[in-house]
Amino acid sequence: MIRVTTLYAATAATTAGYYTRYLTEATGELPGQWLGNQADRLGLHGEVTTEALQALLSGCDPVTGATLGHPLVDRTLSNGKVIRAVAGFDATLSAPKSLSVLWALTGDDGFAEWRRLPTSGSVSISGAGHWFLYDADWNELASGEGSGTPSFSGAGANYLVAFGTPGTTINLNLSTP
Repeated sequence: MIRVTTLYAATAATTAGYYTRYLTEATGELPGQWLGNQADRLGLHGEVTTEALQALLSGCDPVTGATLGHPLVDRTLSNGKVIRAVAGFDATLSAPKSLSVLWALTGDDGFAEWRRLPTSGSVSISGAGHWFLYDADWNELASGEGSGTPSFSGAGANYLVAFGTPGTTINLNLSTP
């Protein structure tokens, strides 16, 4: 499943603190890193700091403090409605509930492998402990244990998720029309 959250400029300080502090306090979580051409152009390298992220979400260059593009300010219409300035979006991809439940019930310390498949065809699976086939909206189309040959078709992409135990080999053979 994908969830998209709108990040507003007016809450830049709170949002920056959430992403750079709260989310990284969990065991095993690492601080974010600046990546990409825009980060390079702004002189951002290494770990994401609260101050730099807050500046960006406020619409300012984190190094110079200069306004980037148009100022990010909320606008009030003549009827009193407030249009909030959008600073960005957070897209989060989460595994479907069936995958989380499988892991919780089995306690399997094995591995999971996923593949994006074309819009139609079939895939032959062998060696998997469990496998699931999903459509583009992450609705479960088929599932099984061990081996199987599910077929799929539709308007969007399809996804195959296969689980195995350490040391096993999962074989996938894709057939398309």
